[in-house]
Amino acid sequence: MDILYVTVDCARHDAFSCFNPGLKHKTHNIDKLAEKGILYTQCRSTAPFTPSSHISQFTGLNPYDHGVRTMYGVKMREDIETLPELLKQRDYETAAFTGFGNLVSYYGMNRMFDKVYETVPGCKGWRKNPVGWLGYDWRKEFKEYMRGNNKSKFVWLHYFFAHTGSDAMIPPVYRTQYRDESKPELFENYHAKIQWFDKEWLPFILEQVDMSNTIIVLTADHGEDFGKFEESHGKELKDLTIRIPLIIYHPDYMHETKAEPISAIDILPSIMNSLDMGTMVKHNGILEDYIYLPAYFETWRTRYTEAPVFRCGMCCGEWKVIYKGAGLKEEKKLDEIYHLTVDKNEEKNLAENPNVLDATKPIQIAIESTFDKLDICIKKDTEDKHKFEQSLKNLGYM
Repeated sequence: MDILYVTVDCARHDAFSCFNPGLKHKTHNIDKLAEKGILYTQCRSTAPFTPSSHISQFTGLNPYDHGVRTMYGVKMREDIETLPELLKQRDYETAAFTGFGNLVSYYGMNRMFDKVYETVPGCKGWRKNPVGWLGYDWRKEFKEYMRGNNKSKFVWLHYFFAHTGSDAMIPPVYRTQYRDESKPELFENYHAKIQWFDKEWLPFILEQVDMSNTIIVLTADHGEDFGKFEESHGKELKDLTIRIPLIIYHPDYMHETKAEPISAIDILPSIMNSLDMGTMVKHNGILEDYIYLPAYFETWRTRYTEAPVFRCGMCCGEWKVIYKGAGLKEEKKLDEIYHLTVDKNEEKNLAENPNVLDATKPIQIAIESTFDKLDICIKKDTEDKHKFEQSLKNLGYM
């Protein structure tokens, strides 16, 4: 059984019409896949930025365990076992086609994959647009790869072009037909990018696979804020940026919709266990019986700072609880609580309501139990700062 793992960068939970029936521009091909698969309407990413969230999905670990908790100067821990590597032990061939730069190699994900298709500036596949973002169209290479050997495959496909700044890459017909001038300028072509994926990329991808022998995951790394609470994504934990769409097509499972809150770290372990590979990692079993465990998430933070401003939280059932300043020297403060059933837009912060504080006490305890791990990671980063500065001095830059 092949596994095709597709992530659409910046795809919000309401970006596909199968999750958002009122969406003006329908995502017909995504909806067709959803009609054959399982829809998870309450899936949340572990982090609202690309490398950390992807690594969580491929390791089944939260960021404080895998080590990538900022954008720059970090790699995933070398002593953790990744899920693609476990598949390789079962004679799978693994490949990654990434849409943005050296995403795999920069963060130490190379060891997960037998073959990596990514590029660096100036290499084949790159185009640079006026805003400065780069993108890689890997469709030709993917088609050639799928015509290769008959081994079982795990393939990661990363569609980058829904990300802010990639507007110049989108065919003009989409920018003309689907532009939304009601949104800030940075995001007016967001739905054009989603439509390009739905109308051209997804059909092309599905043409290359045998649906009777392939499990397909369609999800995202994180969402997009559209400038409501922050400029784009990465620094807030509102559902606009951490709640993501999730569709799993499995030849052996019937279509259904699941509304239980889950974490993205449970996706791949559950799929692997469905292939009779045994309990490979601790997980929530999202394909079948679900165990209600809180979904953890955290923002990125500035590396090489003594007291990073940082948010972390959990979602469990109808509640979301967020702490601010969970760092080395900064006070750990309960900052936000939302009742998601009645306040879907997260506009009424209940963190000072005594009854709510009592009701969410178990979630608060669960979040606070992670603080030691948070501090350990931050201490390590502080030590790394001095090594980093020394290396710059040795090179004559300081």
